[in-house]
Amino acid sequence: MSCFDLNAEQHYLFELGDKIRLYPLAGIRAAFWKVDDINANVGDVHIKVDGDSEMKIGFNVGGGIDYLIGDHLMLNGEIKYEYLKNADWVLFCVGVGYRF
Repeated sequence: MSCFDLNAEQHYLFELGDKIRLYPLAGIRAAFWKVDDINANVGDVHIKVDGDSEMKIGFNVGGGIDYLIGDHLMLNGEIKYEYLKNADWVLFCVGVGYRF
């Protein structure tokens, strides 16, 4: 099985003082899945599954916070809901960013 996920998001920054920025986010996503053929024997049982591929379009909504720890370096936290038909989840992310 393989999967490729493409997201495009828009953030709108709200500055809260010199070091903190909050932002809502919204975006679209496209996910591509491919399942290979399976042809196996397990004991006396033969298992056969035909492969398939699928593409789904969905959306993302959420928000985050940036905390600036230098002129170019920041810490980041984000939560977002990602929706695809029959496949949705909530992501919690933390990171370190560099502004050019």
